[in-house]
Amino acid sequence: MTDVFISYSRADKERVAQLASAIEAEGYDVWWDEELPPHMSYGDVITDKIENAKAAVVVWSADASKSEWVRAEADAARNHKKLIQTALADIIPPLPFNQIQCADLSDWQGEEDHPGWRKVKQSLVALCGAREANIAAEPVVAAPPPPPALSRGPPGKRTGRSLSTPR
Repeated sequence: MTDVFISYSRADKERVAQLASAIEAEGYDVWWDEELPPHMSYGDVITDKIENAKAAVVVWSADASKSEWVRAEADAARNHKKLIQTALADIIPPLPFNQIQCADLSDWQGEEDHPGWRKVKQSLVALCGAREANIAAEPVVAAPPPPPALSRGPPGKRTGRSLSTPR
């Protein structure tokens, strides 16, 4: 099963490839139309992929906003409650998508601490669950040290109290 479906305009292919790689680096299985089988109907494949993905990332740009395919894919994702919106430019998504938060990736160059990218990662975890890449990035808290062992003095003489010794 695919974790993440990506919807975009072909004019934005290079930037979307960067986004797809970053999502895969987080441990998620990504599908975008680079993997479209030539023997199947585009509409059937897209419908199946959106329905079976855990999340759908829509990459808005001026070209994507004009695309009926991107709008239809965003609508299907919204109806399935799996829409994650991103913007590659200073753009407001078209109606009705302008009513939903959108992560601004207009100046993102792959930085881990970019505010828009952090929002995308939070949404991926919420919809798809945490992955190994996410878990590995979490700080590891060391277990507390074991309590000191009872020390023994000279033979026959204890310096600590045994659990079986009456009080």
